[in-house]
Parts: sequence; structure tokens; C-alpha cells
Amino acid sequence: MIPGTIGCILEKINSKFIPQDRTYLFEKGILYGIENDFNAAAHILLPQIENSLRYIAHQKEIITTQLSQNLQQENTLGGTLEKLKGEMSNDLWSELDHFLASGCNFRNNVMHGLISPLVIEQVGIYLWWLCLKIIYNTDEFFFTPHSNSER
Repeated sequence: MIPGTIGCILEKINSKFIPQDRTYLFEKGILYGIENDFNAAAHILLPQIENSLRYIAHQKEIITTQLSQNLQQENTLGGTLEKLKGEMSNDLWSELDHFLASGCNFRNNVMHGLISPLVIEQVGIYLWWLCLKIIYNTDEFFFTPHSNSER
């Protein structure tokens, strides 16, 4: 793969899912997937997906922080997903919630070392594909009115 090719593709797609300062990390995670290293891809892309969901919430003027004892804290991934529930396609919301948070809890299991590298490698391909799907279809998933919206 020619260096920078993924970055050029991401630049052309210009997805509202990717904050400008995170393009490099998405590029690296996607490249690891192309190279069939889904373990490395998962470790890079999981925090980026979580950050990007907060970025989408911010674009929609949804507050994802809480004030607790004079400290400002970000919602957990599950809390952010809950706040975005009416703002995204129901199918995508269910998929993200089940896979990353409440069901398989892939995010927590990877980030806290509760899952073996072999399983991360096997399931990481799905995370990688899901990330590509969201990047490519951001407008459809997040910025098109959905029947489940409470507007």
C-alpha cells in the first residue's frame, strides 16, 4: 500500500465521523486491517470510534459531559450511545450498543484486557468493517432524519 493512500481516501470521503485531528489514527487503524492485523486495528480504532460518537453528539449539540464534584467527566460509551439513540439509524444504534457496550461489550473487554488476543483478532475484523461502514455512510446514519427520532 502506498503511504498516505488511506489518508487521501479519507480526505475525499470527508466523513463527519472523523475529527480532523484523528484522521491519522483512523488511517493507521484502517491500514492495519488491510494488512490483516485486526488486533492492532481494534486497539487503535476502538477509542477513535468512541471519540467520534462524542464528536457526532457535539455536532448535534448533545452534551456528553457530566459535572460531578466540580469535575467535568465524559459519559461512558453506553451513555453516549443512549444520548444518540434518537439521532441515528435504529439499526446502527442497536448494532453499536450490542457489539460495543451492552451485549458483547467488545470495547470494555479489549480496553481492560479481559479478552485474549486471539479473540480480538477474530472479532476485530468486524470492528474494522463496522468502522469503514460508518465512515462511508456517516450522513445516512447520523444526519438523515430517522423514523425513530423524537423531533
